[in-house]
Amino acid sequence: MTTHSFTTSTVGKGKIFEALALSHATGYPLLIIGVHGTAKTKAVLEYASGFTKSKTFKLELSEGTRISEITGYLDMNKLINEKIEHYIAPITNADCIVMNEIDKANSSVRNAMLGIMAEKMIMRGVEEMPLKYNLFVATCNAIDESDEEKPFWDRFVIKINSARLTQTNMLETGLILKDVQINFDIPDEKEIMMNTLSIQQELIDKYVSVMYEHISDRTLFKSINMISAAMLIWKLSAEEAIIKVTGFIKESLVTNMSKLIMSDNIEQHKRHIDKLVSNARDIPFVMSQLDIYAANIDKTAGLSTSDKKKLSDYALMRRNELSAKFVKL
Repeated sequence: MTTHSFTTSTVGKGKIFEALALSHATGYPLLIIGVHGTAKTKAVLEYASGFTKSKTFKLELSEGTRISEITGYLDMNKLINEKIEHYIAPITNADCIVMNEIDKANSSVRNAMLGIMAEKMIMRGVEEMPLKYNLFVATCNAIDESDEEKPFWDRFVIKINSARLTQTNMLETGLILKDVQINFDIPDEKEIMMNTLSIQQELIDKYVSVMYEHISDRTLFKSINMISAAMLIWKLSAEEAIIKVTGFIKESLVTNMSKLIMSDNIEQHKRHIDKLVSNARDIPFVMSQLDIYAANIDKTAGLSTSDKKKLSDYALMRRNELSAKFVKL
């Protein structure tokens, strides 16, 4: 387990930072979807600043982007003076790879990226060039739903939406950006694999029953490592980690998963709220999550009307505590 630390002034991007931490831990590519001006790239670069070398390869893609902009160019000096075919490829030294506007890339560039994500290397002539990145992130404005299940988009096991801040969030910040240090404990591959053994088969069966019709086999098999990593990063139970990971894979299924996985005990719901608050690195983001939680209490199966009211009041109370804390910062 290593601690990844970085400083951010970006407000309301806690979910993106969490997705970056999960991608960092598992090595799975991340896709961030959102309109222009929602700080997608800024959040990635802030997270990447925590790497020791802090070398980032960032490329703005378009229909005219050439493969050589990714895979590198021929070193003419070596070719002329030493008769050696060698390519210079900055991407090979990067800790973090960021591909912006990936939806605008042509098919040749997309195919090159499939190889980078699948094999973690590029080929130039007869030369195999290994990649050293810890994080592969792509951004786009939107995904055409008809394309979402195609092989290219399916490579991005982790997907997250980057939404605009709410008016409430903006008013509470006073439009003043403050530097905040964020730390994530990142487990290594061995720790993740060992921890998968602690996930009960009954929970895995429930997870598969919800997700099977909606995601590919590739994503299903990778889900277990993601659940294990989430348990270690955020000190979650297997049930809580399953719900969290569902949000990173298919956010529309979180409610169904919660109904199946979570107990109908009000105290367990309160513990979930308390954990959200105690782990709050991005206070405005968690406040908005609690607003959503309170607004959707009525959809929670198995709770009486009075318990739903108590739970809604409790979520709003904890939200107001966070608001007061943020004002004092």
